[in-house]
Amino acid sequence: MTSQTTLVLTREEERCRIRRDLHDEPGPTLAGQTLAFDAILALGDDQRRSARPDAQLRRSPASRRYAPHAFHFR
Repeated sequence: MTSQTTLVLTREEERCRIRRDLHDEPGPTLAGQTLAFDAILALGDDQRRSARPDAQLRRSPASRRYAPHAFHFR
């Protein structure tokens, strides 16, 4: 196997891993956050101030794992 072939295969494997991780981690988290924000919009002003779904998103492993450095290659 040539080094060019190895590079292409490695790159494709990494793309598949990222695609799988995006499907398994941030996707469901973001979908849940959308539902939470919709529910907050339906609340009154006082209740809305105390609701903090953004804290859940900040705690999620996906938000830490997919920092900007995760997508540095082209």
